[in-house]
Amino acid sequence: MSVLIKTLCTLFKLYLIYPFRISLYFKDIIYTHETIIIFFYNLSFFLTYSEISYFFFYTLEKKKKKKKKKKKKKTTN
Repeated sequence: MSVLIKTLCTLFKLYLIYPFRISLYFKDIIYTHETIIIFFYNLSFFLTYSEISYFFFYTLEKKKKKKKKKKKKKTTN
């Protein structure tokens, strides 16, 4: 279920960033089989990129929170 939500969110983000290009993809999917492969290849690339960036920023925020907690402990001692 979360994978489906992720794909829908990334599709929406991609549509906001590249509306013209994605509309071209959807039009071409009806006509040719090759564009389906290209479309899904690009989609998988963007999905992995978004997952990597999400993981990266998530870990950064976790580290920042841990550092803040440690600093608070030092000041109270």
